[in-house]
Amino acid sequence: MSKIDNNSSVPAFSTTQKNAFIPNKKVDKITLVLAFSGGGNRAAALSYGVMQALKNTYVHIDGIKERLLDEVDVISSVSGGSFTSAYYGLYGDKLFTNFASDFLYKDISGALLDKILSVDFVFSDKSRTQKVIEYYQKYLFHNKTFADIRDDAPLIVINATDLGAGIRFSFLQSYFDLICSNLATYPIASAVMASSAVPMIFNPVTLKNRATCRRSLVNFHKNSFGFLPSQHTIRGLVSYQDKKNRPYIHLVDGGITDNLGLLALTGFVNMSHETRSDIKKYTNLSYKNLVIISVDASAYPNYNMDKSSVEPSTQEIVSASSDISIHRYNDTTKSYINRIVNERNQRMQQLGSPYKAYFIDINLQSLTDAKKYHYFNNIPTDLTLDRQSVNSLIQEGNLQLKNNKAFINFLKNLVQENLQASSIE
Repeated sequence: MSKIDNNSSVPAFSTTQKNAFIPNKKVDKITLVLAFSGGGNRAAALSYGVMQALKNTYVHIDGIKERLLDEVDVISSVSGGSFTSAYYGLYGDKLFTNFASDFLYKDISGALLDKILSVDFVFSDKSRTQKVIEYYQKYLFHNKTFADIRDDAPLIVINATDLGAGIRFSFLQSYFDLICSNLATYPIASAVMASSAVPMIFNPVTLKNRATCRRSLVNFHKNSFGFLPSQHTIRGLVSYQDKKNRPYIHLVDGGITDNLGLLALTGFVNMSHETRSDIKKYTNLSYKNLVIISVDASAYPNYNMDKSSVEPSTQEIVSASSDISIHRYNDTTKSYINRIVNERNQRMQQLGSPYKAYFIDINLQSLTDAKKYHYFNNIPTDLTLDRQSVNSLIQEGNLQLKNNKAFINFLKNLVQENLQASSIE
């Protein structure tokens, strides 16, 4: 069992601006949310490239020149993408000066293997997961907790999977309220480890489900969790109230329940289902341009199994089966987001709002150049990649966002809106 880290409990429901599922105060005309997928260093580098493009994109709003990066309200991430989101949440623009040397170019896999094979580990009672957390604490996140996330940072939503309930567990205070704990004191390294704890390779990260508060799920508004829960999810959330039979929560890789990190964001796009009076309650969200950028680093590697009549190896079967499941789930999730974005646009048009929603899909599957497609889709899912692969992924994320049609349309429409506002004034 992994070390149980959530030692700070809360006597009753508590939340703060930093932990609530609402955006920080940015420009009123844009709600910009990002979703970073799993995929090891491949995901971290691709999402870094998108962040770099946002940093270098400037927009003029109400006469003020702003970096688009500074308008990001929420970043939701799983597994490999969580390294990028957590680092940015803690260190801001140091992402662009230190992250490459601290993580992207570093032999993380080798360092972790050395730690696990060390004499200290062999004769200790610590799990592999605990040793990895120690490494992340020391070299990447420097013992920071959620309280250390910058006040002007976007809301950082790191997602894992509750193995017992089979639902996504987001590191938000709304989830920690259900287990009577305080997210502010929880280590960032432990959350990132939970988000990337591949089953059978790493032990689960374990949380204590405390019975020291009087929090009931009944009083939760649907957007407390940032999404409209399914019946399966509701059953999972309700199960946290069963302190006797669920005194511990075991968390593993977030990619199992949502490899894209998109489902934690659906509360924003579901505003399209509200009535006119309900929308007025959420004016700061609904009467804005909504931009959702999904950075999907999932890959379609060439297993070469179909070139031979020899039965595929166990590793090939397991890898291919996992990829099939992930890609089918990813496609379904994107279709769902696209449908809700379209419905939101129709609804806003009916209300006479000039603002629109945009879904921007950055991925490695839609590459039309066969050589590039083969190259990127065969970069392994690992925490250590060669420098050329890392640089290529950064460049690809950067270029894909700049050349994305939906992104270009958003920028053009934003310019047009500002021109119209200027003429009215």
